[in-house]
Amino acid sequence: MSTTFLNSITQNIGLTATSVLATTQTGNYTVIGLNLANITTSMIQVSVQLFKYSPNGDGSSNTASILSQGYIMKNIMIPPQSSLKVITNSEKLILSSNNTMFVTSNLPNSVDSVVSYVAIA
Repeated sequence: MSTTFLNSITQNIGLTATSVLATTQTGNYTVIGLNLANITTSMIQVSVQLFKYSPNGDGSSNTASILSQGYIMKNIMIPPQSSLKVITNSEKLILSSNNTMFVTSNLPNSVDSVVSYVAIA
């Protein structure tokens, strides 16, 4: 088995839920780090959600068929020009097939996200 360490970097997240990491029908990831940075000069509220979708025949996620969803964190305050480590140290979050992690802020273009994860093939 090969283990690959990867990062997913997403900039300028705002009012619309933005996908920061998604698995395929056959993919599984272990999230080993999630850092959110407030890039504004204002206090912001940030939420992180995880969605589980039913698969399409082509193996992609079908966003019209949500099987379940839940918040990893909801409306957490991040001070101006600061960051929040949501997943760190010995914490891990497993994303199984057809999962998508979304980040949302209460201000436009206010958050940068870095997700560190492991893919095992």
